[in-house]
Amino acid sequence: MKNFLSKYLSLILLGVIIIISLTTLFRVPNNLKQAIETISSAEKKIDSSILILKNQNAYLDSLIIINENLLLQLDTLRDDNTQIAKSINDKLKTAKWYLNKIKAEVEKLPAEFETIN
Repeated sequence: MKNFLSKYLSLILLGVIIIISLTTLFRVPNNLKQAIETISSAEKKIDSSILILKNQNAYLDSLIIINENLLLQLDTLRDDNTQIAKSINDKLKTAKWYLNKIKAEVEKLPAEFETIN
């Protein structure tokens, strides 16, 4: 038995390896075809996802530009409002000064006026 194993062990191992290899080779085409289909499907999904992301990036870029323009317009409005408020305050101060001057002049007038004939 020892002689049998020593003589034919390598042959038995070679036979087992051949059987395993042939079994694997006949199963690979089915698995390979399914793997290729799965990879193709995944590639299509990835491409559509990339397209969606590019569109979203473009949309976000346009929103950023719109927001920047709105900020510029708000800054302009704020500056305009500041100038208008300053102008109104100056005019109100001037009006107050004139009213105080008129009040002082009215207080200088006599309480009763003489009748003119």
